[in-house]
Amino acid sequence: MTPKQIERYNKSREAGMFRYIFVRGILSFSLPMASTYLIFNLLSDSLNGNWRMVIAAWLIGGAIFGVSMWFIEGKVYSKYSLEKNNTPPS
Repeated sequence: MTPKQIERYNKSREAGMFRYIFVRGILSFSLPMASTYLIFNLLSDSLNGNWRMVIAAWLIGGAIFGVSMWFIEGKVYSKYSLEKNNTPPS
């Protein structure tokens, strides 16, 4: 991990899990995907009654993505921490 990645990781941990899930999962993942779905369906005039369910699925999927990334990043940081602490000084 680079110092910039470590700094970003620490900032996201300080902000908390729910903010991370909201920003990384819902705003960065679900919102663009749901917007793309709506735009393409509106342009092709094929928007049917299921659009609410599809939007809800994207939001839930984004939350799951955010939770997953929270734990994956934590695991990567833990592994990096252990490797750094076990490396003899040069």
